[in-house]
This record gives sequence, C-alpha cells and structure tokens, in this order.
Amino acid sequence: MVHTGQHYDYEMSKQFFNELSLPDPVVNLGVGSGSHNWQTAQMMMGLDKAYAELKPDMVLVPGDTNSTLAGALTAAKMYAPVAHVEAGVRSFDNHLNPLPLDLAE
Repeated sequence: MVHTGQHYDYEMSKQFFNELSLPDPVVNLGVGSGSHNWQTAQMMMGLDKAYAELKPDMVLVPGDTNSTLAGALTAAKMYAPVAHVEAGVRSFDNHLNPLPLDLAE
C-alpha cells in the first residue's frame, strides 16, 4: 500500500487505517497540502519511483481525489493495469433518482 499523504490528519488518514485494521503503508509520500496541480505532480513523481521499485501487478485506486488521478495516470503511463473503486456505489444511486448536487439542501 502506498499512501500519498494527501489526507494526513487523524480523521482523514490514521482513523481509517485503525478502523479497517489496515497495515501501515509500505510507502508514505507525505505530500500534504498544496494546489491541486502541485499535489498531483508531487504524487506522480513519488509514485513513479514507488511503482518502479514495487513493480505492482495492478494498481487499485479508490475514490475521486488527486491521489486517485495521480495513481491511475502514473500506473497507466507505466503500462500497469488500473482498477478503480468509487465509494459512490454505496449510495445505491441507480441514476433513476440521482443524488442531489448539494447534499446540504
């Protein structure tokens, strides 16, 4: 598992590892805060090195974050298969009754 460090506070990072009993990441890029472009570029450079060392058979990218984009694009450029998991499937939104754009409404 490679952690980009895009989300680094307890509630957005370590809490998920603890609650889901996930092992610590093999690599933590520690990217932190920055503009979308800066974050994505930093992640891609770090992932390029990590993927070259780890030689994954497949890259699984969850969600819809800068990390997802960086992980998928870097893997694709290295000709590694990519699988994507989106949490939105838990909404049971079958597009017959689409989710509202503003959930606060």
